[in-house]
Amino acid sequence: MDALLARVRRTKINGLLYELNSAELDIRKMKDSVEKKCAKIREEMSFAISQKEKDKAKLAQEIKGLAIKHRKELFEEKGKKTITLEQGDIAIQWNPPAVNIKSTKLVIERLRELKLWQFIRTLEEVDKEEILKWQDDAKDDLVKVKGLTITQKEQLGITTSAITKPITFELKKKKII
Repeated sequence: MDALLARVRRTKINGLLYELNSAELDIRKMKDSVEKKCAKIREEMSFAISQKEKDKAKLAQEIKGLAIKHRKELFEEKGKKTITLEQGDIAIQWNPPAVNIKSTKLVIERLRELKLWQFIRTLEEVDKEEILKWQDDAKDDLVKVKGLTITQKEQLGITTSAITKPITFELKKKKII
């Protein structure tokens, strides 16, 4: 009797194992089908997305062209930097000044020669933040440092309710030092 019950239980468990295997194979097939369909959709949509990206870039270039062409009319009255329209904003502004170093070693040498210690960090690197902080007071000395310039860029920015990252264009770059 015990042998018979054991055989029945084994048969029952074996049947359940069969169903478990079938379920796993079905899940794999379904997942594979989903992946194939997704890959096909991605492939089909990639061209359309690429075209839309090109269209978007053309539209942004057209906006840039109009903004630059009519800059005085659009931005210069009363010091305007931003135009707010129903569909989005256009802004022209200068970014903060930035220190550019061609050769850190040469700039540090020249800063030492000029005894401009406040512009040298202990780690033997140029302290760009200090240079920006003191650029007006130290301008006469900083212009003597070969390989060091301070520049500022003017940018045009375009944002809309659908574009989370603004589209920006560099309009001008000016050398401060």
